[in-house]
Amino acid sequence: MARFLIRRTLQGALVLILMSFTVFAIFFLGPGPQFVARALAGKSAPPAVVHQVSQQLYLDKPWYQAYWHYIDGVFHGSLGTDYYN
Repeated sequence: MARFLIRRTLQGALVLILMSFTVFAIFFLGPGPQFVARALAGKSAPPAVVHQVSQQLYLDKPWYQAYWHYIDGVFHGSLGTDYYN
């Protein structure tokens, strides 16, 4: 019984890691960091605002640094700023 619970817990952790990376990849690697920053800042936003959004979301950093920031935020309960509402 204990082996079953340990195995299921480890499998669940692996699924959570893979899903978090998949969601991150769709967001960061899919359309590209500049497109994401432009979409979140708004179509008519000046370049300074787009740059600020890019910095806040770590879109100007390599993908592994941005992913670490994303995971760190998830574990600390900070999922970021809501840019739509």
